[in-house]
Amino acid sequence: MKKLRWYVVDKKYVNYLKKFDEKVENVEYKNNLKPYIGIIINIENFNYYVPISSPKEKHYKMKENLDLIKIKQKDKILGILNLNNMIPIADECICKLEYLI
Repeated sequence: MKKLRWYVVDKKYVNYLKKFDEKVENVEYKNNLKPYIGIIINIENFNYYVPISSPKEKHYKMKENLDLIKIKQKDKILGILNLNNMIPIADECICKLEYLI
C-alpha cells in the first residue's frame, strides 16, 4: 500500500479560488478542515491537490475511472478522490497534516 500525503489548505486561499471557479469545494466543516491529498501533478510551477471526500452509498456502485479513485481497505471505502475537483495550491497556502498513531 502506498502512503498518502495529507494536507490542509488555507481557507482564505480556497475562498479566493471560489471567486473564479464555482466548483471549488468548501474546506470548512464544523470545526474541521477538509484534507487534500497531494501532490497529484505539477503544471507550470503549480502543484495540484485533490480534496478527499467521505464515501456515500452511491460510491459502492460506481466504478473507478480516470477521475474517480476509491481509497479502500479490503471491501470498505474509506474515502473518495474526485480528480475533477483538484486545485492548484501555492506552497505558502498549504500545510502538511501529520497523523500520530
